[in-house]
Amino acid sequence: MNWHHILIAVAVTLIPLNSQASEVTSNEQEYQKEFLRKATEIGKELDNKESTLLQKLVKSEALFDVYDEDPVATDIIAQYSSTYFSFAGEHRRALAIADIGQSIKKDDKPALDLSVFNATPAVEAILDVARTQTVVMVNEAHHIAQHRALTYDLLEGLWDSGFRYFALEALSSSEALPFDGPLKRNSGYYTQEPLFAYMISHALELGYKLIPYDSGGDTQTREKEAAANLKRDIFDKDPSAKILIHVGYSHIDESGWLAKNLKDAIGVDPLTIDQVKFSEKSKPVFEHQNYEKVLAHFQNKEPIVLFDNQNEFYSSEPNKWDVSVFSPRTNYFSNKPNWMLKEREAIKLEPSLCEGSYPCLVEVFSHEYAQEEDLLEFIPYDKTVINSELDKKVILVGSEKTLIVVTDENRTILSQRVVEQ
Repeated sequence: MNWHHILIAVAVTLIPLNSQASEVTSNEQEYQKEFLRKATEIGKELDNKESTLLQKLVKSEALFDVYDEDPVATDIIAQYSSTYFSFAGEHRRALAIADIGQSIKKDDKPALDLSVFNATPAVEAILDVARTQTVVMVNEAHHIAQHRALTYDLLEGLWDSGFRYFALEALSSSEALPFDGPLKRNSGYYTQEPLFAYMISHALELGYKLIPYDSGGDTQTREKEAAANLKRDIFDKDPSAKILIHVGYSHIDESGWLAKNLKDAIGVDPLTIDQVKFSEKSKPVFEHQNYEKVLAHFQNKEPIVLFDNQNEFYSSEPNKWDVSVFSPRTNYFSNKPNWMLKEREAIKLEPSLCEGSYPCLVEVFSHEYAQEEDLLEFIPYDKTVINSELDKKVILVGSEKTLIVVTDENRTILSQRVVEQ
């Protein structure tokens, strides 16, 4: 069962890791119990191995009507459904689903005085600082594939600076060390998203050793064990190792999460990079005021970071992470985000590929898996959903020989096509 992955992701946001029990009110405790109970119940209903991705998309959206008067359940369903839409390569829909039931953003700090800041492309600035670092940690919101685009863009430059290890929270701890592919459904949960798969492929091509480390469990135990695993599997064997770690949400938090535990374990202060706080939402009304202000001021077309007059990185929470990244709002060509391209070509899809069975799922696989009996267990490098004969979609293919596979709601193959660029 995979539902526990999202259950963990939503549960860890309920109480700060360093909270004391006395600080949590009885009402909060009751809410947390109810939240976890409903998350478990809904997860079992939605997220099972027998259901196909298309079935999960349909069912998760239908559940909003079932629980339309239950805000707790609505929030849980939104987290599942937005993740499914990210798996399907449908970023715009993932953002919209994630914001269902959300209130208008209330900012907890004054607006930034941008007169004291300069903006620099995030990749350039991070790579410059990372040359003298041992550990670089980058986070993501699990339903926002855009956050993987930044890590993808860092990989080659970090390799040139001596980084040889790429640790990923999302890789299954049951995978062999180091993970060298191929990426399949049982290789991880969030790795089913196509840009995540493409990022892993890129890292392997560069020569990185991919390290799974996350063993789950309650939050305190999980963070300590993850740090111990990284120390044992990397630094005990290679004391001069340089490592990039891609994590979810708060694991970059140096006040008490994985970042702190790893620092305590190996005596190295990691460079911690937050992408989550200043992210685009489905509508500006849900976005942080400083996100809107920075984008309006600098008109950035790529992720940026800010430097103050002392040439120090701006961080929204300096006691938790070192760098805050401001990613631009997404531009689309047809259904595809511009940041997903990664030197690939977009080809138009004819709705007739669905053979009259709508919705259908279109996926791009490496041609090397074409003859495998379990072809559909491999993770494709791009996906999209065609919902009707009027749907105009594109899909991304690289320079290598690829196989486009079209399946229906039951995962039956409707058509296949080989593409050679």
